[in-house]
Amino acid sequence: VFSKAPLENLEIVNPLLNLGGSVRLIEPLPYKSTNILSHDQVIKSILDEDEHHQYDAFIFRGLEFCRVAAQHLHRRNVIAYLTDIPQTKSEIRNSHAASAINKFILSSWRIGLQTPQMIELVSSEIHSVDANAVVLFPPSIPDRFLEADSLSHSPAPNEKINIVYAGKLARQWYINELIDIYCEPVISHDCLIHVYGDKFHRYKDNPDFGKNLKHRLTTTQGVRWNSKITRDELCNVLSNMQIGWCFRDPDMEESCLELSTKVLEFCARGVIPVLYPNAVNISILGSDYPYFATSTDEALETILLIRDAFRNNETHDLQRSIRDTVKPYLQGSVGRLILTKLLI
Repeated sequence: VFSKAPLENLEIVNPLLNLGGSVRLIEPLPYKSTNILSHDQVIKSILDEDEHHQYDAFIFRGLEFCRVAAQHLHRRNVIAYLTDIPQTKSEIRNSHAASAINKFILSSWRIGLQTPQMIELVSSEIHSVDANAVVLFPPSIPDRFLEADSLSHSPAPNEKINIVYAGKLARQWYINELIDIYCEPVISHDCLIHVYGDKFHRYKDNPDFGKNLKHRLTTTQGVRWNSKITRDELCNVLSNMQIGWCFRDPDMEESCLELSTKVLEFCARGVIPVLYPNAVNISILGSDYPYFATSTDEALETILLIRDAFRNNETHDLQRSIRDTVKPYLQGSVGRLILTKLLI
């Protein structure tokens, strides 16, 4: 595993480091750099290591990095894992992503994409991409999320319902809207909000976004903010949560072809998510999933419906059902799938 910059938060990579000799983590020490390496420097480091170790396969992430790497590597055993490409027909036709992907194909690479919906888009709009050139590369969650026995449980009559969000703190993730919903008396008298995360997105048109959101997280009564949490800790915490906030900007969701790992994590623990019914979410949960929402008003009503279902002990069957949907996305299953694709 090659890192473009010196590691600052070891919590992120500790699961890899705990695997011992099975994983080598390579930081940019040869360049004596405290900054992020350029793409060319990273590629040089990879090629230098390859001379000694003769790697069987490569996985490169990110369109721009892959574009540069394709100038140096022309091999079948490379997968370009792309999560930052346009996700609508009009956008991908008019972007430099199409020409870059054509170059990857000419370099004998394969393209790794997260969902069948992304594969369909790329295959239909970029004619050099055929079935043999594409690898399904789904997001994954630790097996432990499903191995843990306990599902999220209904709280006692005198306990509040717990609503949880975990992840980046960005405008389109509707954290402010969640707090607005919580401030409605019909919600706040019976619920608590738990927010986990410390990555505040920066906006040139709203430089105070992070400061203002942090103020709301720390001063709104009934909102519990924990800035740092490991994935293992989150797995344990979710056993005490009931409702997962996965509702994001509908304009973004309508064209989103990626699958949120938070949806997977919540479902694995039996935390019932509130989310937008885009094509990817419907393909995972089914068109008859009862707790989709298309607006913040619907999201509020949906929270009330889930709250009542927990109060009436009517959630068990649905919790089991959504838990079963994530089995193909466990790291063990995804790892075997990807290794099989890499080594053929």
